[in-house]
Amino acid sequence: METSSIVEASARVIVALGGAGRSRTTIKRHQPELNAFARFLQARGLNIPTEADCLDFVAERSGCRLAGLREPASSRRAQLARRPLVLLMECLDGACLGWARLPHHRSTGARRVSARPGRSI
Repeated sequence: METSSIVEASARVIVALGGAGRSRTTIKRHQPELNAFARFLQARGLNIPTEADCLDFVAERSGCRLAGLREPASSRRAQLARRPLVLLMECLDGACLGWARLPHHRSTGARRVSARPGRSI
């Protein structure tokens, strides 16, 4: 896959985020990370991104080395660099359309109910 394909996949991720109802702030946060990842791959002369490439990018951007791309990150900077890459890799694998159709989860504000009738928590 060429770098231009990475750029195209990044554009598909951005369009899918917008179509899934994600906020403009989220999209603005993801776009620079995706663009920086495309430049990162181009600078290294890589055509096909691997999970190791993604982890190297996250380490370079955040200063935090993750054990795996899908592992939880305690560093806020690592989280900001990691999430767009997870979406990009899913999009490159052809799963982009699956998560793009999922609605954004919003809390319903429902109260928790106690097991005892007449009492709420």
